[in-house]
Amino acid sequence: MAFDSDYWNALDKQSASNLEISPKDIGISMGAGDVLEGIKSAINMGASTVELGFTGTGKGSIGQGSTTPEMFGKDKREAIRQLAKVNEINVTTHATIGVGNLSGLSQRGFERQAQQNTLHEIQRTVDFAADTTKGGPVTVHTGEFPRIVAEKFKGFELYPEEAKRAPVYLVDEITGNIIQAITRDVKLPFVEKDEKGNPKLNEKGEVDFKLLNFDEFRKWKKETEKKEYPNDEIAAQEFYKAQLEQRKEQLDFEKRRWGHEMKRINEELSYLGKVKGSIDELYKKDPDAAKYNAMKYVEQLRGAPHPGSDEYKDFLNDPIKFLNKSIDDYDYQKKYYQDAVVSYGKQEASLNEELKRIKPISEIGKQRTSETIANAAMYAWDKEKAQHLEKPLFISPENIFPETGYGSHPEELREMIINARKKMADNLVRERGFSGSDANKIAGDHIKATFDVGHAYTWKKFFQVERGEGPEDTEKRFNKWLLKEVDKLTEEGIIGHVHLSDNFGYYDEHLTPGMGSAPLKDFVEHLKKAGHMEPMIAEGGAQSKEEYYQTMTGGWKHLASSPIYRTAKWTDIEDSYFGRTASPTYIVGQYAPSQEYTGIEKGAPFWTGLGLE
Repeated sequence: MAFDSDYWNALDKQSASNLEISPKDIGISMGAGDVLEGIKSAINMGASTVELGFTGTGKGSIGQGSTTPEMFGKDKREAIRQLAKVNEINVTTHATIGVGNLSGLSQRGFERQAQQNTLHEIQRTVDFAADTTKGGPVTVHTGEFPRIVAEKFKGFELYPEEAKRAPVYLVDEITGNIIQAITRDVKLPFVEKDEKGNPKLNEKGEVDFKLLNFDEFRKWKKETEKKEYPNDEIAAQEFYKAQLEQRKEQLDFEKRRWGHEMKRINEELSYLGKVKGSIDELYKKDPDAAKYNAMKYVEQLRGAPHPGSDEYKDFLNDPIKFLNKSIDDYDYQKKYYQDAVVSYGKQEASLNEELKRIKPISEIGKQRTSETIANAAMYAWDKEKAQHLEKPLFISPENIFPETGYGSHPEELREMIINARKKMADNLVRERGFSGSDANKIAGDHIKATFDVGHAYTWKKFFQVERGEGPEDTEKRFNKWLLKEVDKLTEEGIIGHVHLSDNFGYYDEHLTPGMGSAPLKDFVEHLKKAGHMEPMIAEGGAQSKEEYYQTMTGGWKHLASSPIYRTAKWTDIEDSYFGRTASPTYIVGQYAPSQEYTGIEKGAPFWTGLGLE
């Protein structure tokens, strides 16, 4: 429904908001079902902007509420497009919430197949958006990888002593596997070395081992080598590398030990080969003398038969046979030692490669996330051009919850958008031949954040209370922080889309705007002052099916005011019957705020709702 006027009548019972927004600025999300029916319901509710979303991945199922974009064919897509056009509805899209992250992180690590599956889920939503919308955001959830909040963000802590107890994850940059989770309480042996790299000895002349945990290792490195690490991830990387270096030393020792044995056996084999040659020549002339000489040589060798044994009798009978057997045994030992040298050498070489591939989880995670967003945005840009959409079709990563990992904090969201734009711009320059400035412009238009104020507000439960501070003081300080972060994002052009919902700072309950304690009015005011003109989406979840309309009308009531002449405000529908704040009003279509208004039991299919004054 289009609102062409913000006119106010003197009989309206609530004064106009000073936020300078109207119902056309606040739309509603419709998902988890048939999106065609969803947009029809939204139109009947009076929405001017509708966000159509999906919940399933892979093959969907309407019956199970697991919907995917591909479940809605050309006919339904065309119907959605025509409904939006005729009713002057702005349609946006939300990729499936069934995707956990954009980086491809699984329990084992970063998997390329999982990353590709996520890209496909976004692309199928882009296809749907290109068929049903004029352009605009394709919202995608984030929640990329674990990180230590207390270390990164001053004033926040996911749990008591998080900075001292949280594991630090390291990743193999080639395979993507998580190779180690460094925990702070486990102690490992370390050896202090002198300037020549040799182990230092204590007063007894023994190697002095130090059992150090992660934090003690950092302190020890600072004291002995003047090394300071900028963060826990770099320190953990060095902590693990130190362990591998010790393993390398052990392998190097074994390689050298078996190499020494192989050298010795080679020398003995060379000597026995000469002996065998001389005895063979002597045997042609004097067999008995040759046997005698062979017996004397074999008796000098390790493994010669013991006098008095059955084997010794055979040895006396044919010592040349035992000489040949000794040569074979030495040759076998040579191969054994050679195999040992090769095996330990391979292990050492593998460790050298692993040392090069060890990276902090954030480094790999950020790379993979940027790749997915940039590739999705390239796809969206191509679709937009191919179907001649009116405005940019952009990929819009959304901040989720603090517990879900990287991307939920405003600073992380900003960094994610900037990194992805850079990746897309690089792709455009390298693959499409664009200039740097043109590539940056395209990337900026096609990668923008969705900022969900309800999600951001759940950071409040992790906000640290200052000494002598009461709950109200803490909340004021938190709200001030949140709005400051919003200002930073708007100043840098990061935010392209907005989700509105309310909660009390613990979990994302999707309360009707105004029914929780999130600073929604201040948030919207900051957006408007920054020039954000795009419609915002009110997201429901805590409402019953019959009350879902309150998701949007509650937003109108809390943040805007109705432009409809003389009728009670749309936001007062639920309060306007039989002596409440206003007289009943009219909504067109088979929709009413509750059964109380439908008159269905009397056979009336519509709620007339006309003002009775």
